[in-house]
Amino acid sequence: KRQVLTPAALQFVGLGTIRGFGYEPVIDSWQDNEHRPIHVDLTQWAQGYLVHPATMNFVSRLSAGLCDSPAMLAIQGSTSPVVVAASAPPGFTQTPVWHRHRRALEDRPNVELLAPMKGFSVSDPDLEGLPPVLFPIAAQALSSALADQSQLESSE
Repeated sequence: KRQVLTPAALQFVGLGTIRGFGYEPVIDSWQDNEHRPIHVDLTQWAQGYLVHPATMNFVSRLSAGLCDSPAMLAIQGSTSPVVVAASAPPGFTQTPVWHRHRRALEDRPNVELLAPMKGFSVSDPDLEGLPPVLFPIAAQALSSALADQSQLESSE
């Protein structure tokens, strides 16, 4: 299993933390391609993609079809299962923007958007926050999607 971190995630989590778990992550940046192009490498080794947590920026870029980073290009060009565990600011899932992105992603048979769960805002505990579903739930969704894909491929 490999991890891809956006530059923002790297700032949030820190490379030392990820390495402490025994992983050497791929950084989702066009500058970080010392060997082969990252998007080509991602496409060749990934059986599926799990984005957790997925910011509204990520959800927006994915639903719009943007290919502005190596990971986004790999995901956009893939027919492999993609599970996106959205995280949103308070009230965001009630907006027309959220509904538009949700509908756009529902039209993609290989993409499953997991709506955020109810929680508390990190910046203001009095506000309802919308964190992503728990990681094991998202991982199970990807596992199920991979099994479904495998079953489909074996029946063809």
